[in-house]
Amino acid sequence: MMEIKFLADTLLAVGSLIGLGSKLYALNDSSTVWSRKSSGVNIATYPVTALLPMYLLDLWFSLSVSVLNFLTWIGIFLYRHPGRK
Repeated sequence: MMEIKFLADTLLAVGSLIGLGSKLYALNDSSTVWSRKSSGVNIATYPVTALLPMYLLDLWFSLSVSVLNFLTWIGIFLYRHPGRK
């Protein structure tokens, strides 16, 4: 059972890394704009809907990548909103 859990954690982390890469690319691209409302919702809900379940299930690789995703959403909220010049 432990091998399956490790495999599931690894695959989930790889998928999350792909999403993280695209968000970091978009965050670096000054022409990318996200709604503050949608990124704010992600910031408000991410700890309970993504981080906490991974912590409770001991999915440490996925949790680590998800923390980076969460921090990226904070960056998106602060730096890539429509009013930002």
